Amino acid sequence: MTGGVFSPGGEATDGTRFTVPPGTAGAIVQTSAGGENSNIDLYVYKDGKLVDRSTASWHSNERSALFFPAPGVYTAYAFAQTASGPAVPYRPGLTLIPAKADFHNATVSEFHTGRDVVPGLLIDSQ
Repeated sequence: MTGGVFSPGGEATDGTRFTVPPGTAGAIVQTSAGGENSNIDLYVYKDGKLVDRSTASWHSNERSALFFPAPGVYTAYAFAQTASGPAVPYRPGLTLIPAKADFHNATVSEFHTGRDVVPGLLIDSQ
């Protein structure tokens, strides 16, 4: 099965809604799936407009990092660009990071997004 061309709510596409509250410093949206012959892509929309998409290539563990996202309701679409069967089970993941959280003894490392280095604590929920 091949999904063809991505469109929200289209064939081979599954959407998951999530809410970003005010005061959120970061949101990490991700998918993880088995099936070594499948390729799932991730698209994140807010108010019907594309906010971000994953840039990973040929696998199903995709990630989108949103920094200081606008509060509101978002939809993360998992699109089976190429599927190994009639259904590709996957697991959506979401981590929200409040701007004024107390991180106690956590260590801080840099996160790279494209060419930009973003300092701060980012959590991976995989």
